[in-house]
Amino acid sequence: MSEITTLHEQFPGARILLCEWHVKTYLSKEICDRSKYEFSAFERSELETLTSILVDASSESTYDLFKKEIYATIQSPPCREKWKSYFDSNWDNCRDMWAKFARANVPHLGNTTNNRLESSWAKLKREVKRHMHVDECIVAIMHFQRRVERDSNRKLEEISVVTVIGVDKELQSLAQTVSKFAFDLVREQYDAAMKYSYKQGRNQG
Repeated sequence: MSEITTLHEQFPGARILLCEWHVKTYLSKEICDRSKYEFSAFERSELETLTSILVDASSESTYDLFKKEIYATIQSPPCREKWKSYFDSNWDNCRDMWAKFARANVPHLGNTTNNRLESSWAKLKREVKRHMHVDECIVAIMHFQRRVERDSNRKLEEISVVTVIGVDKELQSLAQTVSKFAFDLVREQYDAAMKYSYKQGRNQG
């Protein structure tokens, strides 16, 4: 929690979100810690399932329902109180950082884990070795950044051709400029319009 406290101090206006995968992993490890809890095999299995559902709860009412279900699953009163104390003080009081329903208004574009960040760090770690001096590290990082920027620009600028079978020139040209969803909408109307034949006549005076 010290890292989160530091982030709050340095970025007071920022909203901090926890990686969904790590939340589920930490809860699972806590449940399986036999030195703290004497859960039965059945209880451990049920609690892992219920805590995963809790993280994915789409509404506060669903969250509260499964939180009660978790407490009801634990048969031993001492174990139940120990788990309740742990969960309430470490997780429930910061659920806006990890519960799906509590952060539904945050624009995360569906990315609720830090997998992409971890992937980037892994690539950088292959370039920067622990035995390097500071100046060597800086050179390696700058080289890595230039390569990433070059690859990113290449992807943005590369020309792709979309091929659609069984359409005329107009629709083929349209397919190069709009998304598949937009293309399908236009194609449906285009095909309907092309079923009819139109004749042009002169107005009779």
